[in-house]
Amino acid sequence: MGTCCQPRRAVLLTDLEGRVDDPIAALGGRQLDRLLDCQSPPDIGAWGQISDPDERLRTALGELYGYYSRTGEMLDRLLRDAPRLPVVRKLMAPFGEMLAAAAEILMRGRGLRGRARERVQAAIGHALAFPTWQQLTGEQRLDAAAAVELMARFVDAAA
Repeated sequence: MGTCCQPRRAVLLTDLEGRVDDPIAALGGRQLDRLLDCQSPPDIGAWGQISDPDERLRTALGELYGYYSRTGEMLDRLLRDAPRLPVVRKLMAPFGEMLAAAAEILMRGRGLRGRARERVQAAIGHALAFPTWQQLTGEQRLDAAAAVELMARFVDAAA
Protein backbone atom coordinates (compact mmCIF):
# COMPACT_ATOMS: atom_id res chain seq x y z
CA MET A 1 0.00 0.00 0.00
CA GLY A 2 1.40 3.38 -0.96
CA THR A 3 2.08 5.95 1.71
CA CYS A 4 -0.75 8.15 0.45
CA CYS A 5 -3.23 5.43 1.42
CA GLN A 6 -2.27 5.13 5.04
CA PRO A 7 -5.35 4.87 7.27
CA ARG A 8 -4.24 7.75 9.47
CA ARG A 9 -5.56 10.07 6.72
CA ALA A 10 -9.13 9.11 7.70
CA VAL A 11 -8.46 10.26 11.25
CA LEU A 12 -8.00 13.79 9.91
CA LEU A 13 -11.57 13.77 8.65
CA THR A 14 -12.95 12.70 12.00
CA ASP A 15 -10.82 15.32 13.75
CA LEU A 16 -12.34 18.03 11.55
CA GLU A 17 -15.92 16.91 12.13
CA GLY A 18 -17.69 19.35 14.41
CA ARG A 19 -14.94 21.96 14.07
CA VAL A 20 -15.76 23.23 10.58
CA ASP A 21 -18.97 23.43 8.56
CA ASP A 22 -17.76 21.12 5.81
CA PRO A 23 -14.81 18.92 6.83
CA ILE A 24 -14.45 17.50 3.33
CA ALA A 25 -14.21 20.96 1.80
CA ALA A 26 -11.79 21.97 4.55
CA LEU A 27 -9.35 19.34 3.30
CA GLY A 28 -9.34 20.89 -0.15
CA GLY A 29 -9.89 19.10 -3.43
CA ARG A 30 -6.31 17.99 -3.93
CA GLN A 31 -5.95 16.40 -0.52
CA LEU A 32 -9.31 14.68 -0.79
CA ASP A 33 -8.40 13.33 -4.22
CA ARG A 34 -5.13 12.12 -2.79
CA LEU A 35 -6.91 10.40 0.08
CA LEU A 36 -9.43 8.53 -2.06
CA ASP A 37 -7.72 8.18 -5.41
CA CYS A 38 -4.12 7.48 -4.49
CA GLN A 39 -4.85 4.01 -5.80
CA SER A 40 -7.38 4.53 -8.57
CA PRO A 41 -10.46 2.34 -8.34
CA PRO A 42 -11.14 0.09 -11.31
CA ASP A 43 -12.67 1.58 -14.45
CA ILE A 44 -16.03 -0.13 -14.21
CA GLY A 45 -17.15 1.36 -17.51
CA ALA A 46 -14.52 -0.73 -19.29
CA TRP A 47 -16.14 -3.88 -17.91
CA GLY A 48 -19.26 -3.12 -19.92
CA GLN A 49 -17.22 -3.53 -23.10
CA ILE A 50 -16.67 -7.23 -22.34
CA SER A 51 -19.53 -9.11 -24.01
CA ASP A 52 -19.25 -12.46 -22.21
CA PRO A 53 -20.85 -12.11 -18.74
CA ASP A 54 -18.56 -14.70 -17.12
CA GLU A 55 -15.40 -13.14 -18.54
CA ARG A 56 -16.71 -9.72 -17.50
CA LEU A 57 -17.27 -10.98 -13.95
CA ARG A 58 -13.80 -12.52 -13.65
CA THR A 59 -12.16 -9.38 -15.03
CA ALA A 60 -14.16 -7.16 -12.69
CA LEU A 61 -13.41 -9.23 -9.61
CA GLY A 62 -9.72 -9.44 -10.47
CA GLU A 63 -9.47 -5.66 -10.80
CA LEU A 64 -11.66 -4.95 -7.79
CA TYR A 65 -9.83 -7.41 -5.55
CA GLY A 66 -6.53 -5.84 -6.66
CA TYR A 67 -7.90 -2.46 -5.60
CA TYR A 68 -9.00 -3.92 -2.27
CA SER A 69 -5.54 -5.38 -1.78
CA ARG A 70 -3.91 -1.98 -2.30
CA THR A 71 -6.37 0.01 -0.19
CA GLY A 72 -7.74 -2.59 2.23
CA GLU A 73 -6.56 -1.13 5.50
CA MET A 74 -7.88 2.33 4.64
CA LEU A 75 -11.19 0.97 3.29
CA ASP A 76 -11.68 -1.18 6.35
CA ARG A 77 -11.46 1.81 8.66
CA LEU A 78 -13.54 4.11 6.49
CA LEU A 79 -16.31 1.54 6.03
CA ARG A 80 -16.23 0.82 9.76
CA ASP A 81 -16.65 4.50 10.62
CA ALA A 82 -19.16 5.48 7.90
CA PRO A 83 -22.33 4.41 9.78
CA ARG A 84 -21.50 6.53 12.83
CA LEU A 85 -19.66 9.50 11.34
CA PRO A 86 -21.57 11.65 8.84
CA VAL A 87 -18.38 13.07 7.32
CA VAL A 88 -17.05 9.61 6.55
CA ARG A 89 -20.46 8.45 5.30
CA LYS A 90 -20.46 11.39 2.85
CA LEU A 91 -16.91 10.64 1.82
CA MET A 92 -17.71 6.97 1.15
CA ALA A 93 -20.98 7.52 -0.76
CA PRO A 94 -19.24 7.36 -4.17
CA PHE A 95 -17.73 4.01 -3.23
CA GLY A 96 -21.18 2.54 -2.61
CA GLU A 97 -22.44 4.07 -5.84
CA MET A 98 -19.52 2.51 -7.72
CA LEU A 99 -20.35 -0.94 -6.34
CA ALA A 100 -24.04 -0.55 -7.25
CA ALA A 101 -23.13 0.48 -10.80
CA ALA A 102 -20.67 -2.41 -11.03
CA ALA A 103 -23.39 -4.87 -10.00
CA GLU A 104 -25.66 -3.53 -12.77
CA ILE A 105 -22.89 -3.90 -15.35
CA LEU A 106 -22.17 -7.44 -14.21
CA MET A 107 -25.85 -8.44 -14.52
CA ARG A 108 -26.05 -7.39 -18.17
CA GLY A 109 -26.43 -10.11 -20.73
CA ARG A 110 -27.25 -12.89 -18.30
CA GLY A 111 -30.80 -13.38 -19.60
CA LEU A 112 -32.18 -14.31 -16.20
CA ARG A 113 -35.64 -13.70 -14.79
CA GLY A 114 -37.48 -14.19 -11.55
CA ARG A 115 -35.82 -16.04 -8.68
CA ALA A 116 -32.73 -16.96 -10.73
CA ARG A 117 -32.13 -13.26 -11.43
CA GLU A 118 -32.57 -12.40 -7.74
CA ARG A 119 -30.12 -15.12 -6.70
CA VAL A 120 -27.48 -14.04 -9.21
CA GLN A 121 -27.89 -10.38 -8.22
CA ALA A 122 -27.36 -11.36 -4.60
CA ALA A 123 -24.34 -13.49 -5.48
CA ILE A 124 -22.77 -10.68 -7.51
CA GLY A 125 -23.40 -8.20 -4.70
CA HIS A 126 -21.76 -10.60 -2.26
CA ALA A 127 -18.78 -11.14 -4.56
CA LEU A 128 -18.25 -7.38 -4.93
CA ALA A 129 -18.47 -6.66 -1.21
CA PHE A 130 -15.28 -5.63 0.56
CA PRO A 131 -15.98 -7.88 3.58
CA THR A 132 -16.24 -10.89 1.24
CA TRP A 133 -12.77 -10.15 -0.13
CA GLN A 134 -11.46 -9.65 3.43
CA GLN A 135 -12.82 -13.00 4.55
CA LEU A 136 -11.58 -14.94 1.54
CA THR A 137 -8.09 -13.48 1.40
CA GLY A 138 -7.65 -12.98 5.14
CA GLU A 139 -9.10 -15.64 7.37
CA GLN A 140 -9.57 -18.20 4.57
CA ARG A 141 -6.08 -17.48 3.15
CA LEU A 142 -7.00 -17.63 -0.52
CA ASP A 143 -4.86 -15.73 -2.98
CA ALA A 144 -6.59 -13.23 -5.24
CA ALA A 145 -6.89 -15.61 -8.19
CA ALA A 146 -8.48 -18.33 -6.05
CA ALA A 147 -10.89 -15.80 -4.50
CA VAL A 148 -11.94 -14.61 -7.97
CA GLU A 149 -12.47 -18.17 -9.19
CA LEU A 150 -14.47 -19.14 -6.10
CA MET A 151 -16.78 -16.13 -6.44
CA ALA A 152 -17.20 -16.67 -10.19
CA ARG A 153 -18.29 -20.25 -9.51
CA PHE A 154 -20.57 -19.02 -6.73
CA VAL A 155 -22.31 -16.62 -9.13
CA ASP A 156 -22.59 -19.36 -11.75
CA ALA A 157 -24.11 -21.76 -9.22
CA ALA A 158 -26.66 -19.13 -8.18
CA ALA A 159 -28.22 -19.21 -11.63
